[in-house]
Amino acid sequence: FSVKDGSKRTYPSGKNAAQVVGFMGSNGVGVSGLERSLDKVMHGKPGLISVEKDNYDREIPDTAHIESQVQDGPNIQTTIDSTAQNIATEAADKLVKNYSPKGVSIVIVDPVTGDIKAMVSAPTFDPNPGQHTSISVDAQWERCSTMLFEPGSTLKAVTICGALDSGDITENSHFECPGWLKVGNKIIHCALHGDERRTGHGLLDSRGILRKSCNVAAAEIGMKMGPEKLYAADRRFGILDALNIRIPGEKSGKLSFNSSGKNAERINTLSKAARVAFGHSVVTTPIHIAMAYGAIANRGILMKPRLISAYAMGSGKPVQSWPPIKAGRAATEATTEKVRSMLCSVVSDGTGSVVAIPGYQVAGKTGTATKYQGQGYFASFVGFLPASPSATPRAVIIVGVDEPKNGHFGAEVAAPAFKDIASRLMKAWHVPQDDPSSSQYNLANVKLHTKPKNRLAMNVSNLQ
Repeated sequence: FSVKDGSKRTYPSGKNAAQVVGFMGSNGVGVSGLERSLDKVMHGKPGLISVEKDNYDREIPDTAHIESQVQDGPNIQTTIDSTAQNIATEAADKLVKNYSPKGVSIVIVDPVTGDIKAMVSAPTFDPNPGQHTSISVDAQWERCSTMLFEPGSTLKAVTICGALDSGDITENSHFECPGWLKVGNKIIHCALHGDERRTGHGLLDSRGILRKSCNVAAAEIGMKMGPEKLYAADRRFGILDALNIRIPGEKSGKLSFNSSGKNAERINTLSKAARVAFGHSVVTTPIHIAMAYGAIANRGILMKPRLISAYAMGSGKPVQSWPPIKAGRAATEATTEKVRSMLCSVVSDGTGSVVAIPGYQVAGKTGTATKYQGQGYFASFVGFLPASPSATPRAVIIVGVDEPKNGHFGAEVAAPAFKDIASRLMKAWHVPQDDPSSSQYNLANVKLHTKPKNRLAMNVSNLQ
């Protein structure tokens, strides 16, 4: 029998939030995630005891005295909800199994506080000692805050918010979509199905633009707004801001083209503005998009994302805390209420019908963007619920699937996962129904059972 002095770090949640929490190396130093960024905070401060020694370097009895007491490091309190994190992790596992994607990212945010309730990246790993011999770089990658991607059609809601606020359009403004639009030396196409492949989307108002996910009309709005107004709208919604949530390597959004002028991020051409308006030529992270939709859900108020809520000692008493912080007003309350209603129509009678949930109003938007490198797609769905005018939305959820196999549309790949997460979350959180008669769900089911079976699309640069 023997006793060995030492300590070992264990992670009871296993792979849940593995990239967020990170892990500690054999030398006791944080290697990734919060373990790395908050390593010095959690280590505390060592104590110091002084003693007197004789000429033979032996301690002289009764001469020890304490110079300083040891200070334990605080516990880190995060905003992650274990139930939400587990639900999202299971949804990510299903996506990996069904579509063998390059990666999956899922974020759940409280739009009122900005609290991040779940951050899931796949592939993932178990950080516990003995559960792995090596961890691949890809498995360690926290995708929700460090992966830049083109948001595609999910950004159209931000464009329409900006255009309504600036007065460049009204709810009744109409735009003609013949299916394509030449801007400079580039041609913008729409994803078209059935008879629309011959005629285009036709005449659309702003609600129809979101419902049909029309690239051409969104591009026309972007050019009507002009580069400066469009850039300002993206800024107000935080698309390009720093996250500052303490994840190593987190990224800020940026325009994905070279620009000139005193402002390095200035949109300088109408053709680029046209592409930014429907979610290309701009890159950002899943958390940025979740927060932008949080502003729409929160009646125009953009919150700063919050992952760390407090440092607390072993007793649980906070020694330092960070309350929710408003980042500013992204759009007027009147504008966001209009766009919330439009996003509900996307689910009732548009590209997002598959996410309709009995008993709840859901607002959301599909996104499918082609990737410049390689031949793959990034499929996504972002939305929030409860979304009726009288309800306070509880969760914004974004599901992103990078280069899925056996499908690529956001509506067919990411949307079912969104529905699964949202349904389970409302039940787990005991959120009261805001649509007891299931009016939206019933409308959406009519849409799903009457849509054309042929879903072949034109060659496009950005799809629904």
